[in-house]
Amino acid sequence: MTLRNYKFVIFSALVLSMLIPNGMNMAHGASTTDPYHIGSVDDGTYNETAATQRVFQLMNLHDEEVQQEHDLEKKLLTSTLPSEVGTIKEQMQNVQKNIDTITTEYNNIEEQQAKLYYIDPVSYNKYVTAKDNVINEIHKEYWGGKSFEDAKNAFPLVGGSINLKTKSVEIFLAKSVENSTKKDQYVTAITKLMPNGIPWSIGYMDWPTPVACSSRTASCNPLIGGIEIEVSGKGFPCTLGFAATRSGTYGWVDAGHCDAGEASGTAVTQPSTGGTAGHTVVNKWSGTTSCDCSFYSNSSRTMSDAIFQSGTSTYTPSATTDAAHQGGQQVKKSGITTGNTAGTVTSTSVTLTYSGVTVTNLVNGSINVDCGDSGSPVTNGFGGSLYGIMVAKNGACGVTTNVAYWTPIDQITSQLSVTPILG
Repeated sequence: MTLRNYKFVIFSALVLSMLIPNGMNMAHGASTTDPYHIGSVDDGTYNETAATQRVFQLMNLHDEEVQQEHDLEKKLLTSTLPSEVGTIKEQMQNVQKNIDTITTEYNNIEEQQAKLYYIDPVSYNKYVTAKDNVINEIHKEYWGGKSFEDAKNAFPLVGGSINLKTKSVEIFLAKSVENSTKKDQYVTAITKLMPNGIPWSIGYMDWPTPVACSSRTASCNPLIGGIEIEVSGKGFPCTLGFAATRSGTYGWVDAGHCDAGEASGTAVTQPSTGGTAGHTVVNKWSGTTSCDCSFYSNSSRTMSDAIFQSGTSTYTPSATTDAAHQGGQQVKKSGITTGNTAGTVTSTSVTLTYSGVTVTNLVNGSINVDCGDSGSPVTNGFGGSLYGIMVAKNGACGVTTNVAYWTPIDQITSQLSVTPILG
């Protein structure tokens, strides 16, 4: 089977008028005078807001340059005059220099972000152990043998995470108890379980809803990530994730709750056309899991390692980034409901319970999502590195929020025994 590689053309128009002050210099590359006032983590002057705004600018500039490179390549194919060919090649060299300059500045900012969110491994492992112990003990004492609804009433524990910025554990209770008279007893119980010397705090949030309903027409051949699919018998659409192989079988990785409970071999279709996208093989969605993920085989249709961006463009990841290196990074996703949206990683090693299943080792980010985006491939800001697949959001369906959760690529590869197909 031949897998088509698509040109790396990413992320068309963000609403930059909302992010870029009027008259801001759009020159490619950073200046020694730091015109964007980003500063440095090492000397305590780092301005994360300015850095984030500049990264969005760089992403847009990168798209423009890549599109120009693409246009010049097409023009070169039809040019016959030697002088014109020489001019086009010179223009392409200049475009590549601009791309290299933009990429260098982008990488420099990402390096600062990584420093800002860094926790030494020993402390990080202690925080994760403490968080997991609190959650496990609460599940054991208050949730054991109960239905999900009864368990929520017994102890409204939504989940926990490691806050990379404050270097602490966060335990989340349901927002409905924030002003409740029972709040103190829940906090007291958590206090007794949290080891001494571990910085921690209580937060309040809505119960996350699996991203699992909505619709969008998306039919293509070859199949690519980011399009609409539906598992036969489920009655709701999801987003197709990314291409992978498992024990020599080609197929797709998707969110596990999208085909939960279905027998192996169940058809996965494109609901708008009725075409078969694959068949279910293995699913990790049940009980307590570190991977809301599943694998669909594909033997009857051509498939690509590309991800949907628009009706005329795609982008193709060429590498993977594990959860440990995602903290503070700029990310984007391609989903059937909210399309292409971008944001920043805010937490790793997140544990959440939704629809009665507890999922550990999730990553959290400020990306706009809604139901139907389940399975969306998540990449870095330029789309070149695969981060995982979107699985949940904070809040109810039908309301787009920017609190999103995804299963990181290292959990996917280890739990499903798959190898992503990369460009």
